Amino acid sequence: MDKETCSKMELMEIRSATQEEFRTAVDWAAAEGWNPGLNDTECYFAADPEGFFLGRVNGVVMAGISAVRYEGGFGFIGFFIVKKDYRGRGFGKHMWAHAMRWLGDCHNIGLDGVPEQQENYRRSGFHHAYENVRHELRVNVNTPGTCGKEKLGHKTGRVPRPISDWDLNEVLSYDSQFFPAPRTAFQRKWFTQTGGTGCATEDNQGITGLGYVRPCRSGMKIGPLHADSPGIAEAILDYLLRESHRMNAPALYLDIPRVNPHALAMARKYGMVPVFETARMYTSMIPPLQNRRIYGVTSFEIG
Repeated sequence: MDKETCSKMELMEIRSATQEEFRTAVDWAAAEGWNPGLNDTECYFAADPEGFFLGRVNGVVMAGISAVRYEGGFGFIGFFIVKKDYRGRGFGKHMWAHAMRWLGDCHNIGLDGVPEQQENYRRSGFHHAYENVRHELRVNVNTPGTCGKEKLGHKTGRVPRPISDWDLNEVLSYDSQFFPAPRTAFQRKWFTQTGGTGCATEDNQGITGLGYVRPCRSGMKIGPLHADSPGIAEAILDYLLRESHRMNAPALYLDIPRVNPHALAMARKYGMVPVFETARMYTSMIPPLQNRRIYGVTSFEIG
């Protein structure tokens, strides 16, 4: 537990949080429009149950941050939030310092930074890699893919099949290509969460695409969406759109790396509208991921 003296001699305590305790920070994030998934807390804690922290002043919880440590010395910072009444008094600075100390032995640390904080992250040693852009689609009976057949899937023979049809280890192996560190416990929780559904495509060599959609405070979010070609990505998106429509989701969200022009073109084709942007940043080298096969990021909070 850290104790930090902030403005006006206020003493803040920073200590690890349990899942139940950290829901407070998740609720703040929801109130500010981050739209977390209904099961995100359980899934994130599966990645690293010791990587979540809350700040308290006089026993009152007023700040939160996650500093998740993955195998192989990779870390990721997220859920950085200070309750509105406590902003501008130095508490955020100390929460940030605590997270950086916690991950101090990691060879590389990543985050998704909102525009107004990116310069601060640069001063802390983070380097810009690329932007991620959240897109929104209001789902209705006229939305492409929600009512018809999987035209692209049937045309190409790449018909998506539900994740439940697959050996989960195959799904996790394919998904692992798109993250810089192993995180099997998180993946198992993520792809089996309550209310979530997904699909995958294959050829003679194995899985060629993967998509998953989960319930959120508002609508549903797709993540991840990986595909070996634009046609496969669209077949998977059609599948997920129909599933979202079946579950009466009023809106669907997809976080797209701007470095994938095919993903951006797909979003435009389906009438998706950009609503939010972050920058993926790292303290060291940009991991050599195949970003042009990433059509949807799994999570802004833990990568």
